[in-house]
Amino acid sequence: AIVSYASRVEADAIVTSCPLCQVNLDFFQVKGELEKRIPVVYITEVLARSFDLRIPSKYLSSHFVPVDPLFGG
Repeated sequence: AIVSYASRVEADAIVTSCPLCQVNLDFFQVKGELEKRIPVVYITEVLARSFDLRIPSKYLSSHFVPVDPLFGG
């Protein structure tokens, strides 16, 4: 339901404060039948980016839905 709503409102990303929620929302998009997949990121990734901190690529590449459009990687 969360991902479907985010897709309908054309969200650029979903940000969670729960690591388990982040993994579930990210992983199950790959298994679903959505036209457009939405990157799901954990709040600390957003905070690191907002403070212009470098996020190691090994963390960003661990997402099931690529986060490159958000973090420019």
